Amino acid sequence: MNWGMPMKIGGITDYKFLIILFLNLLIIFSGTVYAAGLSDSPQPKFKHDTSNSGQSSYSGTPDNNLKWKYQTNCLIWCSPAINEDGTIYIGSADEYFYAIEPNGDLKWKYQTGGIIDSSPAIADDGTIYFGSWDGYLYALNPDGSLKWKYKTAREVASSPNIATSGIIYFGSRDGNLYALTSDGNLEWKYQTGGWVETGPAISSDGTIYFGSEDNYLYALNPDGSLKWKYKTGDTIESSPAIADDGTIYFGSWDNYLYALNPDGSLKWKFETGSMVEASPAICVDGTIYVGSTDQYFYALNPDGSLKWKFETGSFIISSEDLSWASNLSKDEFLKLITKIVPDSVDLSAIDLKNFKISLSGAVSSAVIDLAGNVYFGSLDSYFYSLTNDGILRWKFKTKYPILSSPAIGNDGTIYFGSLDSNIYAIGKNNSYNNKTFSETMQANYVPMKDTGLSLIPFLMAVIFIFVSFSIRNQR
Repeated sequence: MNWGMPMKIGGITDYKFLIILFLNLLIIFSGTVYAAGLSDSPQPKFKHDTSNSGQSSYSGTPDNNLKWKYQTNCLIWCSPAINEDGTIYIGSADEYFYAIEPNGDLKWKYQTGGIIDSSPAIADDGTIYFGSWDGYLYALNPDGSLKWKYKTAREVASSPNIATSGIIYFGSRDGNLYALTSDGNLEWKYQTGGWVETGPAISSDGTIYFGSEDNYLYALNPDGSLKWKYKTGDTIESSPAIADDGTIYFGSWDNYLYALNPDGSLKWKFETGSMVEASPAICVDGTIYVGSTDQYFYALNPDGSLKWKFETGSFIISSEDLSWASNLSKDEFLKLITKIVPDSVDLSAIDLKNFKISLSGAVSSAVIDLAGNVYFGSLDSYFYSLTNDGILRWKFKTKYPILSSPAIGNDGTIYFGSLDSNIYAIGKNNSYNNKTFSETMQANYVPMKDTGLSLIPFLMAVIFIFVSFSIRNQR
């Protein structure tokens, strides 16, 4: 056997064959994994990633300096997403979807036919997906033009998620979880017994987790069939988050934060003093963060024990100051306010011209920065930044409660919306040094959740070596 001369396969030398094979594998794997999923941007969707972890790849601002604010014509309920070029996307109850430049200028806005409290998701081709109370899921091009829209039977308040296959998952108040292709065609839908307002989470094996107002947390296979469901004691509006080990965390109106195993069995549950509407966030060290309407923001260990809790304040909302809801009908106003008023308040008897309600609770879903600092808003109208041991770093006051989950830009700027109708940008006016994800993570934390993408180069190398030796052994 002459190892000095390359072997020919169908007229192609083995060296060239191996190179061609390697390049084709690279193209195939790259196209499959990256071509149709989420954008590789600082915050492509609500809770940052497909698993809804809430873990950002960037460090947040160290102070509470206001860079700018942009006012819409009604309250802002949903959470922003950030494109690769720094554009901030967010919807408003004024029925418009906004694209804001990093400096706070309006880039464009798109009018829908209803209130928008569905947070957007950005695909890697730049398409922006979000829902509206007009019953549509919208797909917009990066320039703000309509790509397509898909009609459901009720309001779409769920924040969409995008699988690596390009399938878009979202819920509707018609009780269904929908799976659409990237061109807007229905792949399948799954009917539950109540409104689906949660944003679905997608595990590395393709399982879709979401909650319904029928009190169940559902796990569906990628083909839309039921894997299992778990019943809680009340409505689920908390979007689930998936940990590295596959544990699914979510809250319920029965006052508990739940931890389920991947097979649907209960791992543990933690009782708070009131409803858990907020969606949990999972730090890379395993800490679970969540707010409750009992005014506390909780940090739990992976075994369900309390690490610490932080008390927020309260807010009085009254008929004397409803400018933020001036363009809403009474029915629309009551639908919105249902989410923030105590159960003891009889909304059917409320007089919009003369009422006063006390609100309390940390209900904005948190985001965690690269250093482990936590950011969230509260019904007390403050936006908070805490260290990973529960110490207040800073807080920022808005005029009304904050239900919007924040987004962290690659320069550390924090973006969020408020019921005072403004989009806020908090950070230094001049860009400051912000370490990259890999630099800081290697020094401070265990690796991020392995979604399987890191195995691709390894698998390609193994295949490459295997084929090489196979060819040699055939000589």
